Amino acid sequence: MKFQNPQNGYIVEINQSGLWTLLFGGFYFIRHGIWTHGLISLVLAFVTYGVSWFIYPFFATKVIRDAYLRKGWNELPDPYETLIKPKQYTPWWERYFRFRK
Repeated sequence: MKFQNPQNGYIVEINQSGLWTLLFGGFYFIRHGIWTHGLISLVLAFVTYGVSWFIYPFFATKVIRDAYLRKGWNELPDPYETLIKPKQYTPWWERYFRFRK
């Protein structure tokens, strides 16, 4: 996932945010400037004795994506998604009966 700042053209690439959130918890959000989720994550980790540290990584990608879009950054398209498109699979019965009509 890549985001570009429209004011100065700076590009930030976000990779494996779930893993980094699992390792560093709320500090990973604070590093990206998402103070609210960073502090909430740290407080929840303290209150739940660290259990939330294992739950928050599942939501990390969406939290970071929403935060950058809310700040006005543009999400850049993934070049691999646009270059490599999987073939559309058609079941054998549709291929067979298409020629029989």
